[in-house]
Amino acid sequence: MSGLPAAAGYEGVANPDLVALALRRVDAGLRSHIDPGRFPGSTVLVPLGPSGRPVVTESFRTVPVFSDVEALTAWAEPPVGFSSDPELEPVVESVRTVVMPDGMDELMGGGAWVVVLNPAGPGASHLAGVVGETSLRPQDVQDPPVARGFLGRSKHSVDRDDPRVRLDQRSQLRAKIAAPLNEGVAARDAGKVAHALQLLKQADLQARHAGAHVSSVTASLHAARLLVEQGEGAQGAGLADLTGMGSNRHAKPRLQLEGLLISTERLERSVKDGRTVAAGAAAWTADWLRRLADVAVEQGSMSAARRKAMGELADKVATTYNDPLDNYDPGAWTPEGAKARDEGAS
Repeated sequence: MSGLPAAAGYEGVANPDLVALALRRVDAGLRSHIDPGRFPGSTVLVPLGPSGRPVVTESFRTVPVFSDVEALTAWAEPPVGFSSDPELEPVVESVRTVVMPDGMDELMGGGAWVVVLNPAGPGASHLAGVVGETSLRPQDVQDPPVARGFLGRSKHSVDRDDPRVRLDQRSQLRAKIAAPLNEGVAARDAGKVAHALQLLKQADLQARHAGAHVSSVTASLHAARLLVEQGEGAQGAGLADLTGMGSNRHAKPRLQLEGLLISTERLERSVKDGRTVAAGAAAWTADWLRRLADVAVEQGSMSAARRKAMGELADKVATTYNDPLDNYDPGAWTPEGAKARDEGAS
C-alpha cells in the first residue's frame, strides 16, 4: 500500500451487527457472502485513489470496503514476510463512505467485478459479485443455523460483544494471529522447515477463525513456497493456486502475484521433469498475470517497464506450456507435445 489511507473523521463508522453476521457464517462454515440488503442504511468505508475513484485491486477487479477504520488500516499494512512492492499496490489518497445496499450497485457500476468486506478481517465476506465461484443458492445467503447444546438449548452465538467484533479488543485479536505467523516466518528463515510449517498452519487456522483472509493467505503462501523448495511441488502449487483463485477475498495484489509466480515455477519444473501439465493451468496463469498488471497500471502504481516484463512472462507461460492455437488440446500439455511443437517450429 502506498501510504495509509487518510481516514480521519471516520472513527465513528462501525458495523458490529454486520461483522457479527459475517463471523457467524465463518463459524458455521458457510459461503462468505452477505446480502447488503440485510443492512439497509449501513455505511462502509471505501478507499479512493488519486482520481477520486474507488481503488480496484488484483485480476478480479475487486473493490475492498470496510466496516470501520481499524479493519481498513489492517488491510493497508504489508503482508508479513513479503518484501514491499509499491508498483503492485494501489495508491490510496482518501476515504469516503457508501451506503448499503445501493452503494454496492454504485461500486459495481463503476468497474468493479467484486466488492469484498474487510479482507484482513474480521469476517471477510463478499457483498456483491462472486467472480470465479459457483452461483449462489438460497442457503448461501440465509442465516446460519443456531447451534444447539444440552437439552436443545441454543449455544452462544456471535453478537456485537464477541471479542472478534469489538473494536476495543481488535488489537488482541490481531496479536493472536500475528504471533504464529511471525514465528513461522522466523523459523523458515532459520531453516527449521517442519517447525515453520507447523506454525504457519496454526496461523492459517487462527486467521480463518477471525475471517482474516489476508493473514490466512499470507501463511498459506509461505507454506507453499517452503513445500515447493522441499520437493513437495504438487502440494505447494495446490496451495498457491487456491490463493490465486481466492484473490477476490484478500484484495492484495502482492499476494496474488506470489501465488502466480509459484504456479509458474511449478509449470516449468513439471515440463522439465517430463510430467504432463493439467489442461488450463498455463492459460489461467498467463491470463491472470496480464490482468493483474493491467489493473495496476490503471490504478497508477505500475510502470510501463514493469507491465512489459509481466506481459513477457505471461507470454512465455502461454507459449511454452500451452498450444497457442488450441488451449485445450491435450497433446499440447505434455512434454512430448511441447517437444513436437518445438521441432515443428524449427
